[in-house]
Order: sequence, then structure tokens, then C-alpha cells
Amino acid sequence: MRRWGVAVGAVGAVAGTALLPLLASGWAGARAERALAARIAGTTAAYVALVTPAASGSKDYDLPHLLVEAGALARLPGWTSNLEVYRGTAPLVHATAGSLGVATLSALRRQDGVLWSIGAKDVMAFNGKPGVGSIECRRATTHQEPVVSWKFAKAASYGLVAIVIVLTSAAYVLAHLSYVSPTPIDISRNFIVLIQAGDLGGAYVLTDQKAAVGSTLADFEANIRYQLAIDVFPINRPIKLIGTQGGFQSYGNRLRRWVTGRKVDPDQVNVDYFVGLPFEVSLRSNDRGEWRIIYFQSHAM
Repeated sequence: MRRWGVAVGAVGAVAGTALLPLLASGWAGARAERALAARIAGTTAAYVALVTPAASGSKDYDLPHLLVEAGALARLPGWTSNLEVYRGTAPLVHATAGSLGVATLSALRRQDGVLWSIGAKDVMAFNGKPGVGSIECRRATTHQEPVVSWKFAKAASYGLVAIVIVLTSAAYVLAHLSYVSPTPIDISRNFIVLIQAGDLGGAYVLTDQKAAVGSTLADFEANIRYQLAIDVFPINRPIKLIGTQGGFQSYGNRLRRWVTGRKVDPDQVNVDYFVGLPFEVSLRSNDRGEWRIIYFQSHAM
């Protein structure tokens, strides 16, 4: 279970890493949209307050002029239906828009600035004349509003699809790509190096010391001399790796063995060299992952 947890955690880490840029871009986009909404709302409120005169003998706005200026906003180039101007709680640009809540209006007046409301999707800016009248500009939630959320969701979905494609491709490659353990190759090469140096005792330690290689050091030496046609030690023949045979294992198979707690190495691998003549070394691994040479022979090409 611990190995499964490590594997699942690794996959989760890969997916999370891939999603981090999407989350960061979505957060940055939301901040940019919020700042833009606040700027539009505040600018519109200041503009209406500037161009609309006060009513005669009052600190309130002149209502006819206020209606004209609010209506004119809808005809400005670049105007969108996401803005609404309120006098008190009544909408002026879109007659069918909902009234502004009294609590929201009070909050705007207390804050005397920008207020986010309704799940942080709407922004209102207060810029009214003191005492009687007030104007609020609202970036209203419409069917056009969730642009950043939609773009982020779309980008996130593309990112998830990309992650699935990458993981699927990686799984396919791992399932078909052959894994060759370097350990039996290193041991077998070291075995030949020791033999050529005349250190037969050191080479004998690398074997299972059974009949196939020689039950005694003397039997082992006789077998080596016969197979490699050696009369006098040391020798210095070039050692060329030809390849490996048996014990085919894909990266995916090795990973499954590791995850399920089984021995990851194959039971037997044959390593072929050319040492003046073709020479094959067979190695077997035990349950502890330890490799021993169990057989060797020279052979025809």
C-alpha cells in the first residue's frame, strides 16, 4: 500500500504541476478583471457627477439632466450593457434592471469608494452628492460577465486533456520500451576483467560456485581456460558487448512489480561479449536482487 501511495502521489504531483500555470493564469485574469471593473465603475460615477448639474435650490442632482446623461452613456462608443447607473436605488440606463438594495446603497455610502458584492462578481462605485442624492455605477452580472471564468475553465479543460494525453502516451511508451538492468552487465564485464587480470579468485566470488561454473576454484580455472582458450595469465583482449538475451522487461512491467512489492529484476539474463571469441555469461538474481553468475561458455557467432 505504501508503494501504491507513492505512485499515486507521483501522478498527482505531475498533474498538479501541470495545472499550476492554469491556476495562476486564472487568478491573474480574475485580478485584472476586478481592477478593470472598479476603474470603469469609478470613472463612470465621476463622469456623471461632473456633467450633471445640481437641482435648483438643492444638493441633489437635477433629475432630467441626470436621465439624459445616464441614457447618453448607452450610446457612447465601446459602451456595454454591463454598466448601470442608479439614482438612489432606481436604475436609470435600463428601466427593467432590478433596484439597488438599500443595504448595498448604505454600504457604498459608508465605504465612500468601491464595493464588491454578489459573490465578488459585481462592483459598485459611490460618487454621489452629499446629503440628498447619490449615484452608483454597477458592473452588473449578465450572460456576458463570466468571461474570465469561462476562459479559465476552457484552459483548465484543455490542460486536463493535455495531461491525460501525456500520461497515456507515457504509459504506452513505458509498456513497450525495454528495460535492461545495468547490474548484470556490470557484473559480467567485471568478471571478464578479473579473469584477464589473472584474479581468478575474485572472479570466482561472482559466481554461484556450483557445478556449471566449477564446484571448486581449480575446476573453475580449468573451465575458464578451456572456454576462453587461455594458456597464460594475464591477458589483454578487447572486451566488446554484443547484447543481452532473455529476461525481457518493459519499464511499465518493472514499475508494476515495484508498486506491488514484487522483485523488480528478471530471474535470469544472458550477456554476450566478444573477447577474442564470442563469450556468453548467464546470471541469475535472487529475491534480494543479488546477481550471481551461474554459467558461461564460448560459442560460434
